[in-house]
Amino acid sequence: MNDSWVTVARRYAQAYLDLSMGSLTLDHIERMQHLEDFLRTHTSVLFLCSMPIMKKKAQHDALAALLGKYDLAVVQPIFILLLTHKRLFLVPELLRQMRRIYYSKRSMQLFTFISSSPLTLEQNSLLQNFLARLTGSTIIYTNKVDKKLRAGVRLVSETLLWEHSISRQIRSLELPLIR
Repeated sequence: MNDSWVTVARRYAQAYLDLSMGSLTLDHIERMQHLEDFLRTHTSVLFLCSMPIMKKKAQHDALAALLGKYDLAVVQPIFILLLTHKRLFLVPELLRQMRRIYYSKRSMQLFTFISSSPLTLEQNSLLQNFLARLTGSTIIYTNKVDKKLRAGVRLVSETLLWEHSISRQIRSLELPLIR
């Protein structure tokens, strides 16, 4: 998606959140992530919903059913607006922008904790507190195991990367040798 459409999606998201920020919860935001993932992998869904041959009622019902599956009726008005403006293709980016704005307004950051073996609750808590002190934000995290990461941890967000691992140390030693 080109930058101008990302900007348009961000403006729709900002306008919608200005009106309804109080009605959204962190649970809604997490479900938006699942819906976005679904729509990015099943691109034909929005295309079919926006077919001009479909009656408006059928289009609205299809969107309501989709949102009902993810328990996201709270965002139905913005979906209908995008349908009316013939911009339903913006929905995945709109959902992404809504999450980014929501996290920003709530001083939250989403991180993925990548490690070579599963982390314990205590280790997750330690990393969460470390990032909270570093960023000044509330940290929400997901875990991922990457066997290629040797004895360490990588903390990744949309804007930050912090890594302490043997893999990183090897890369830093290889770099001067390559030059």
